[in-house]
Amino acid sequence: MTGPPRIGPVAPGTPRPQLSVAIPTWRPRLDHLERAVASVVAQVADGAADVELLLVDDASPDFDPHAFAVRNAPGRITVLRADLFSGSLPRTRRSFGAAVRFFRSRSESQAPWPPR
Repeated sequence: MTGPPRIGPVAPGTPRPQLSVAIPTWRPRLDHLERAVASVVAQVADGAADVELLLVDDASPDFDPHAFAVRNAPGRITVLRADLFSGSLPRTRRSFGAAVRFFRSRSESQAPWPPR
């Protein structure tokens, strides 16, 4: 993947999330990543359509972000995976570039989302 992914135009009448939560990761510890994702999902369960959850993987070896998403939050996580490792700053830029909404929150794969 080169540069941030481009988000195409949204069809009229399509609901857009009010908040984008991006979790950039590389070689995550699965227990930490599971806790981070669960904390976001638990806090937005009452307004599920209003939040998008992005898992942005930076070409982690031995990690399948798509399988992780299906196993931990089916239908709730959008996975973006780079083909080549790019580092922390490009990974974070890519995650914010993919977010649909202006109001964005970033959570590391090692940390749960702070309680509201």
